[in-house]
Amino acid sequence: MRRFRKTKTTKGGPKMKKILCLAVILFGFSGLGRTQSYDQETTETNRIQTAVDGFTTLHKYRLGVFRFRPILNIRAGADSNGRYGDKDSKTIFDVFVSATPGISGGLKFGQRAYLKIIEEVTFLYYFRLEERRDIFNATRAEFVTGTPGILFTFDAGYVRREEPVDEEVDVPVDHKIVHGGVRTEYSATEKIEMRHWFRNAESHYYDQVDPDSNVPPLRDRRTYTFGTGALYSLNDRVGLTANFHLSRSEALESGFDSSNWGLLGGMNFRKDKFSTHFGLGFGGTNNTSNDRKNFLMDAALDYLLGTSLRVGTFINRRQEFSSLDDQAVRVTTQGGLRASVPIISRISTSGTFTIGVNSYGNQPIGGQPVENDTFQRADFGINFRVFSKLSLRAGATYENRNTDIQGLTKDRFTYYFGFGVGYSIGFGL
Repeated sequence: MRRFRKTKTTKGGPKMKKILCLAVILFGFSGLGRTQSYDQETTETNRIQTAVDGFTTLHKYRLGVFRFRPILNIRAGADSNGRYGDKDSKTIFDVFVSATPGISGGLKFGQRAYLKIIEEVTFLYYFRLEERRDIFNATRAEFVTGTPGILFTFDAGYVRREEPVDEEVDVPVDHKIVHGGVRTEYSATEKIEMRHWFRNAESHYYDQVDPDSNVPPLRDRRTYTFGTGALYSLNDRVGLTANFHLSRSEALESGFDSSNWGLLGGMNFRKDKFSTHFGLGFGGTNNTSNDRKNFLMDAALDYLLGTSLRVGTFINRRQEFSSLDDQAVRVTTQGGLRASVPIISRISTSGTFTIGVNSYGNQPIGGQPVENDTFQRADFGINFRVFSKLSLRAGATYENRNTDIQGLTKDRFTYYFGFGVGYSIGFGL
């Protein structure tokens, strides 16, 4: 059982009040000017009809009123460093097999709503590394309803697994995440699309897979996030965007809470074979020990060179609450390349490369300052489509991280092979 020092809870102060006022103003003005009648405008997208049609298209099998689709993902590979350790630490070469059967099913309520539940169970087996063997399930539920003009999506989920958490905690950790939220989408005018969302998530961490890894104790959190966004269409190809979010997080054991906010504005551009978007803005944090202002961005460019030849690049900079310290906020800056190249009709190659850096400002992690935390990730594979419901993929991944945080430095290379059958095929590592 980990022990934490009680820290005085902050209430946000004048800065927090200004941020909340801005959120209320953005939310309130987003609904003004709504004069369009969706029942009479035949050229406008019928939001709920499109959502219900998508549900029925994916869930073709029926058992009475219940609609469902099977899910099966299988991977196998040779893992040259299953402990996720540094190149100078003890590494063990091992072979693994991962199978994830599941089902997605639900009910359609006329033409105005549907309920969908997805249940998956993953069996992960390493032949030598007993600590990496695992059986875990993931449950997700979604209820969608609305009218031709407005769409409401309610969702919730649960997963407990021994896997890397994110760019910060990228080693296998036994953790549980419970989350839920609601999202609203509608048109304020014929050119302005609006979206509002609210999410609640809890993260709980348990004993680490490798007790000798020296990773600092991870902090259980509860986080609430409110967001609002707008898209103004200048024409069929160009749109202006604005997005705002406000998050408040509480460390469950110490009771310490802090806030995190961000505001981005940008543009989307789309042509026949070319699409790009970019957003620039700023954000900040507000607590007693870590009051920071950060430059934020999100940009991507994708180009279709041929029928299936795609290349793209991306870069983003975002801020998130740290899982390694109650008071720390992590700013991650990363960018990279992605490509998909056809060879023949059924065979193609695809890959991604990402390079990035995590920054904690002056906030120490595990009692130590973090002056260096850089990472690189690469994934390259060959895809073979046997037929419409069976695909094969083989490839390799490379992960490298150089950080001052104990237990998180690594240099890892992995081969893998997998195939998927059913209506949901995925090969994410």
